[in-house]
Amino acid sequence: PHQVVDIRAIHGLIDNSALTNSAIDMPTGDYDADNLSATVVPNRNMILLSLAIAKAVNIGAARVDYGAHGGDHILYPDCRPEFLEAFLSAANLGTRDGSTAPQEPWWRIRAPLVEMTKAQIIQRATDLGADLSLTLSCYDPDPEGLACGRCDSCGLRRRGFEEASIPDPTSYQIDC
Repeated sequence: PHQVVDIRAIHGLIDNSALTNSAIDMPTGDYDADNLSATVVPNRNMILLSLAIAKAVNIGAARVDYGAHGGDHILYPDCRPEFLEAFLSAANLGTRDGSTAPQEPWWRIRAPLVEMTKAQIIQRATDLGADLSLTLSCYDPDPEGLACGRCDSCGLRRRGFEEASIPDPTSYQIDC
């Protein structure tokens, strides 16, 4: 079953990012290194995957699904296949069964999007009949969950729909 895990404590530990500290302005505009450095959360995916692996081991699940995609910016190295491979090795050594019998883990991390662009993901989701109007990519949605239309993530999403030649069903706070 779906479970929401409260990790708000991270805000007090890693507070130098616009994603974890509301006092830092969310960057708007182009998807480039100068603009995006404010959105970097150090070890974000390592933290989240560690929690997911711990839960999987705890309940005997054989798989964790990981939704990062390789189209993410170079400032997010934890969205790359190389990170995933290294993390999988470390996570296997960090589990009881993996530390006593170092072999292939009995569980897997499935990352079907890691080598896909945003346009490829949108096309695949559309082919599968997913209602993409129910999804959100925004870094700075309003309290009702409406995408801002100004952040780099909204821009990447819009460009993905354009490149896939699929109408963007997203409702944005501004006309895009």
